[in-house]
Amino acid sequence: MRRRNSRPGRRLGRKKEEVEAWKAVHRDFPGQTAACERATEALRRHGEGAQARPDPATELDTKLKSKVIDVDFQEAPLSDVIDFISQFSGFTIVVDPECAEAMSTPQTLVARKLPVGQVLRLALAGPELALVNMRGVAVITTRTREKELPAWTAFTVDPLRRQEDLDLLERLEGIRISLNFTDTPASEAFQFVIAVSEVPMSVDENCEGALVTLRVDDLTLREALECLALVGDLKYKVAGGGLHVAPRE
Repeated sequence: MRRRNSRPGRRLGRKKEEVEAWKAVHRDFPGQTAACERATEALRRHGEGAQARPDPATELDTKLKSKVIDVDFQEAPLSDVIDFISQFSGFTIVVDPECAEAMSTPQTLVARKLPVGQVLRLALAGPELALVNMRGVAVITTRTREKELPAWTAFTVDPLRRQEDLDLLERLEGIRISLNFTDTPASEAFQFVIAVSEVPMSVDENCEGALVTLRVDDLTLREALECLALVGDLKYKVAGGGLHVAPRE
């Protein structure tokens, strides 16, 4: 007696279950079925044609390794060396206020055809500073803060996580901005950000005395605000669909 193969039966069983499920959808949600099918097809096409946005941290690591540079500095302040490398390489380098005093350290540095990341680390070796990749932004900081900064964020979100707050966070990722402040009161800096981005913000009166020095080019608004918070010792709370700026405690 020939033994029957049970697999076709199982396939037919699954097919029957799928048909019954679709019948239930048509019966219970007659006006939504076509819309769901169109949305599914659109998502499928979008997934096939869309390119994933490069990870900012990976992108910065690639630039640090692939861009090569020649430098020749004789007793130049470290700040001048950093500014030159930033302008040549085309990416933002933010200096943590914790190591501001070291920026005046004289540097004698000669290098030929070396990767930018290696040149930066050579320049930072003398004053014992560190180069940190903070989610795609190059930050110069102290050795004691080296492990803290990669995961550091100035943002906290209302625990209720209302949709308006989530929408605001998404909006911050979609706006790109450049900033150039030198000893600028924090209140004026945020007035500029508000005027350019039209993102609702409230600034705590205790931020009035803070001065910020920062130059960033073509970052997302969230990345730029993280840098602004770092140099100004500030923090943000996302609530009520807006940003609330206050001094970091």
